Amino acid sequence: MWEIKQELSDYELLVHYNPYYIKNKIECSYDYIEVMYDYHYPHAVGDLATHTIYFESVHLENLAISIIEYKEGLRKYIERTNTNLKVIEEVTQHYSQFDKDDIDLFFKTDGEYYPNQVIARLKYDAYKLSNKLRAARIRAREKAELLSKVETS
Repeated sequence: MWEIKQELSDYELLVHYNPYYIKNKIECSYDYIEVMYDYHYPHAVGDLATHTIYFESVHLENLAISIIEYKEGLRKYIERTNTNLKVIEEVTQHYSQFDKDDIDLFFKTDGEYYPNQVIARLKYDAYKLSNKLRAARIRAREKAELLSKVETS
């Protein structure tokens, strides 16, 4: 049978809790939004399947909707990652400066530098705190739903 580990995976730690990865992704998203504004001008596009080059442009209304949706998705991503970064900040608050430096180097090198004991502890502590916060959010949401049902009846 599969063993359930009560800790974050390395992937989760490096993608959802890594401040350097998050900062880079947000910067790339803002750059992409800037590039999207030029999509209404005709531009050359190459089709690799048919080996043809043609000009393409996007209608202004469709482009505006796409930009608004992308910005909304980015706003939600920033909110979610801020929560994750607060978890890491809270967890590492009681770690020694040497351990904090190891964790920072782990994030900077995208996991190539891997201090086993420190990261194992971080994965466990971050999992524990994020689950506690998630449970609190779920309880608050259920309570709000229950109150709205009581008010409507």
